[in-house]
Amino acid sequence: MVPSVRTARVEIAGQPRRLDEVYDLVLTYDYESLKPLLPRVQCSLSGGLQPLVY
Repeated sequence: MVPSVRTARVEIAGQPRRLDEVYDLVLTYDYESLKPLLPRVQCSLSGGLQPLVY
């Protein structure tokens, strides 16, 4: 289980509760797996957007 599921809080009936106390399933996304791709995506996006800059 990812640590944030135990540290994140949600308010139910005015009482703060941990996500793992309220939900049976919490979907997460691993942004670290995207880290190597982001510079490549940034380059391709900036190249495509450059002609639009005035």
